[in-house]
Amino acid sequence: MTKSQPPHEAFADATDPARLDPTGAEPQAIARRYEEALRGCVEEDSEAGLMAAYSLAREALPLDIQLTEIMDIHFAASQALLVDHGHSQQCRDQIESFVVEFLSVYDMALKGYKTSVPRLLQEVADRQKAEAELRQASAQLAAQRDTLDKLVADRTRDLLKKTEVLDKTLDHLRQANREQAEFTYAISHDLKSPSNTITMLSDELEISLSERLDADAAELLSLIRMTSVRMGRLVDDVLAYSRCLDHQAPLARVDVNKVLRDILEDLRFDIIRSEATVTVADVPSIIGDPMQVKLLFQNLISNAIKYRSPGRPPRVLITAKIQPTQVRVTVSDNGIGIAPQHFERIFTLFQRLHTYDAYPGSGIGLALCKRIAANLGGELSLTSRQGVGSSFSIALKRWVE
Repeated sequence: MTKSQPPHEAFADATDPARLDPTGAEPQAIARRYEEALRGCVEEDSEAGLMAAYSLAREALPLDIQLTEIMDIHFAASQALLVDHGHSQQCRDQIESFVVEFLSVYDMALKGYKTSVPRLLQEVADRQKAEAELRQASAQLAAQRDTLDKLVADRTRDLLKKTEVLDKTLDHLRQANREQAEFTYAISHDLKSPSNTITMLSDELEISLSERLDADAAELLSLIRMTSVRMGRLVDDVLAYSRCLDHQAPLARVDVNKVLRDILEDLRFDIIRSEATVTVADVPSIIGDPMQVKLLFQNLISNAIKYRSPGRPPRVLITAKIQPTQVRVTVSDNGIGIAPQHFERIFTLFQRLHTYDAYPGSGIGLALCKRIAANLGGELSLTSRQGVGSSFSIALKRWVE
């Protein structure tokens, strides 16, 4: 290197990859570059020399050049320069500035290297560990997903099979229900005609032989007519019940207030004769079948009037508890009441708690009400105290405009 060569060019030549020791095991390349950079700094007396010291210090650290080796390199290079420049004060100052710059940068780089590298290595290790755990978790999730998919598939197949069985069972039940309703209707219809004929013949016989019948014969004829009428009512009730067994009329808006007015008009004679008082609250329209709704409340109201306590007139109260999607209608009375042990029995076909002479009826009315309640999507409930009265309640779906 000549004195006219700039120090930064000398440094650039020194950093040529071809001049570096690729293994980093020999410090000769650094020593040569250090000497050249120091000479350039002293002889040129410029900032470029100090910049070369800065760059050289950063390059020395990855080559694993120890600080003692650097000081040996510096001593050898500075001695040669002092000999060439006669140990001048300017030369000494330039050498000192160069080595101070070099050592300052080297120290800062070394500290950063010692703190950054372990931290980076730890971060890399942590990341690799997290990635391994993530891969393991992903594998476990995949295995669980496969297991879950298999369980869902198996459960779905089981449910489909059970659904098929239930559908077939439901079809059989519906068919049996239809056949039962058709059979009941046919039998009841066939019984209706003989019952009417017996009643008509009894009336004709009474008219034709009224003058020749003695008291016993007249009483027997009256019993025949009463029995025939009772049989006709029973047949009518059975027919009504059979219609409800398989009744699937489309549900529509039912004006309950109008239905109750019509029922009270039909029961006018019974209300007047029993001196009953019927109080009706305003009931909103519901979703249902008008015919079944009328049968339901007609049976409940007529029972409230019929099963009255001796010595006090019937008091019937119809109330409505209105909610956003439904209305609970309750028919209460002050009649004879029902003992708790008979609550389930009264809803069974042809089950009666009293003799026909005491309280006439077929024993079908409340069974019919229970069936209608089920058809309307509700359940008929009962609260009662013997000797105090009864309350029958049902929740019905409100009609929302």
